[in-house]
Amino acid sequence: MKGGRVFVGLLVFLLQFVSLKSENPGPSVSAIYSFGDSLSDSGNNNLLNIDPKQAKANYKPYGVDLPNGPTGRFTNGKTFVDVVAEKLRLPHAPAFLSLGKEEREKIVTGLNYASGSAGILIETGSAFGECVPFDRQIDHFQRTVEEVLPVNFHSKQELQCHLAKSVIVVAIGSNDLLNNWIQNEPEYHRSKNYPLIKDYIKLLIDTLQGQIQRIYNLGGRRFLMFGLGPLGCIPIVTHRGAPCKESWNQLALEFNNQLAQLVDRFQSKLEGSSFALGLGYNLTLDLHLNPSRYGFKSVNQPCCTVSSSEPALCIPGTEPCRNRDDHLYYDMFHCTSKAAEIIVSRCFDAGSSICAPTAILKLTNKEEEKCRHL
Repeated sequence: MKGGRVFVGLLVFLLQFVSLKSENPGPSVSAIYSFGDSLSDSGNNNLLNIDPKQAKANYKPYGVDLPNGPTGRFTNGKTFVDVVAEKLRLPHAPAFLSLGKEEREKIVTGLNYASGSAGILIETGSAFGECVPFDRQIDHFQRTVEEVLPVNFHSKQELQCHLAKSVIVVAIGSNDLLNNWIQNEPEYHRSKNYPLIKDYIKLLIDTLQGQIQRIYNLGGRRFLMFGLGPLGCIPIVTHRGAPCKESWNQLALEFNNQLAQLVDRFQSKLEGSSFALGLGYNLTLDLHLNPSRYGFKSVNQPCCTVSSSEPALCIPGTEPCRNRDDHLYYDMFHCTSKAAEIIVSRCFDAGSSICAPTAILKLTNKEEEKCRHL
């Protein structure tokens, strides 16, 4: 399936995020700092030396529904992180690499470090050219904490309070499975050393543990961690009428299981931290099985035109479908903005079964905890 060199964070509907009460979330959340892959990228890949057919989205028809057109977001409009920011009454977090030093210093409401094709392992995405793996994204966050943000605060304690009141969004892992494990590109040597998928996913989770610990050490306290949706149901698999690939779906379920165990360990280990873990796997399946319930007419065809020889991203300069709200997917991997809106809205329901309401409300609304452990 060469055409599917499944790179980016696919529509692994990591649907799981803030279930904050939309009526009054603002004062207790100071910023949103986002890490991940193409589901979150807001333009960090634009200037990188990377194959534009595989991991860039700074051209039409991407961004067709944004006021200023293409930005590098892998969809027609807002990403799920943008919707989360709006629910938090924060502006969309701009891409870190798209800004100069002076521009970064003016922004205290959050930054986006995500990069299309990136993964937990540093080699993930290297088959497509340059990207920003999770470790390097954290390097950029460290620069933000140590060099950029201090100019806006009078003391180290004020800065620490700002970070403690910020929300750290982490949505990553699908590329490590779909590229490293399934595609097994020559660049991905480590995956060959793990013949059992449980052992390979343990490598991912162990690596992720160190990465989250590092963000915590830099001052992050409120974390939104995302599980994976059914990897085997994306259009690269189903667009010709094939059923979902259950072997790929099982990879996501195993990852989610180990991720949930990691979050449990973090909650007891990291003093003063709060974690919200969303596992929207079942909801994503329901979007595929009962699309009309959510207003969709197509769940296996992309809205934009993709190459017939190597289907992946939208072909530059082509016209997308007119009724974008009818489509679950914009290209072969990424959801439409409507899908992102639906998913986030469902997560805001305190009674939602796909989010952990108590943890999420605690994550954002308990005033007495926001700067307690500094």
